[in-house]
Amino acid sequence: MKSCFLVIFLAVTILGYGQERETEAHYFYTSATLSVYTNTAGSFNQKVFPTLEFGKTYGIFDIGLATGRLNLVKSGSGIDSLWYSEIRPTINVFSKGRFSESLTLGAGIVYNAKQNFITEVTNCINFSPDDYFTLAVCQGNYFYDGRYSTSRAQVISLAVTYNFIKKDSKNDHKRKKSLLN
Repeated sequence: MKSCFLVIFLAVTILGYGQERETEAHYFYTSATLSVYTNTAGSFNQKVFPTLEFGKTYGIFDIGLATGRLNLVKSGSGIDSLWYSEIRPTINVFSKGRFSESLTLGAGIVYNAKQNFITEVTNCINFSPDDYFTLAVCQGNYFYDGRYSTSRAQVISLAVTYNFIKKDSKNDHKRKKSLLN
């Protein structure tokens, strides 16, 4: 299953690169997110989970591969799995200057879990203080599905994204131009 996600991610990245449009910036990014479950009971370690994402931006569309933990509880405490991976396509639905709003619809796998299929619907408000960093506040839902059970969790997240753009490159000029509109 991990190989399938990796192949899909690489195929989309390669195909998207081949279809590059001249009017929009294309670059890689990495993002670190800290999320909190808002509709579940539990301790701090049971409600907080970190995620790392790496992907590529194609103008207003991003595609990323994320991996993270479902909570900060140590292994062996009765939880069937801690780790997950998902593919996260994201579209920028609104942009004005250095502010934007984005929508993410992700899908992935929770390793060795009874509810092993994860889907995500998340909405983020983003602020780019400069051309390289973006700060985001997100809210959304995660849905967990298994053979015999299903559940959902609401989350609030804070994310920091770094864009890998070379200074004075064509992508740098395109990103600056898009931020000023």
